[in-house]
Amino acid sequence: MKKFLTLFLIALITSATFAQKKPAKPAAPVAPAKPAVAAPAVKPAEPAKPTATAPVVAPAPAPATESKKGGGMEIRALVWGGYNFPSSSAFGTSTTGLTKGGIAGGGEFTLGTSWIQGGIAASYVSLWSQTVINATGSYNFNVLPLEGIVNILPFGGLYLGARGGYVLDIGSSSISGATYTKTNGFSVGGQLGYIIELGPVGIDLGAIFSYMEFTTNVLNTPPITNTYKNIIPRIGVNFRF
Repeated sequence: MKKFLTLFLIALITSATFAQKKPAKPAAPVAPAKPAVAAPAVKPAEPAKPTATAPVVAPAPAPATESKKGGGMEIRALVWGGYNFPSSSAFGTSTTGLTKGGIAGGGEFTLGTSWIQGGIAASYVSLWSQTVINATGSYNFNVLPLEGIVNILPFGGLYLGARGGYVLDIGSSSISGATYTKTNGFSVGGQLGYIIELGPVGIDLGAIFSYMEFTTNVLNTPPITNTYKNIIPRIGVNFRF
């Protein structure tokens, strides 16, 4: 009996030990409960984005090829050169050794709007020169017109103008014994041209048309009143301020 109890205890202990070592069978997985369908969450309102402010852009300057009409006052200065082609009844009396016309040049200063401008002008104009036969020299009749001008600029770079004023006789004589009495006269006329604008500086292509009258006293002759009609093609540089 005692031996039987001993064997029973040994078997019981061995069984208990084996049961501890054997891993427990995992429980069957339980399907997760389906979440209840919730009402769609209301997306919180996004903070208002700051309105993009367009950068301040300075207005583009007017194209260099055209002045803005009616855009206020402007100042112009013109420096030009050209050649004078005169005609006169005085040329019919003595043509020996006569040279008609010659170089011309001058400047203008005007103030006004881009439509109409007024100002002053000074010019140098060669009318004629002559070498006298059997004499030891020649004389030259050159003048310096000091005039007022008015220009109208109808569109683009085109301009039409009127001019007139006082003309100084700046002629000279190199003939021995001859008296050259300088006289002054007047002039009236007009001009037209076109300014090719290149920004504040432009190329001025145009012409001056003028009528001049003088009482001339040269070579000890009685005073003679002569008139001259002049056409002066010119090219210049026109500055706009």
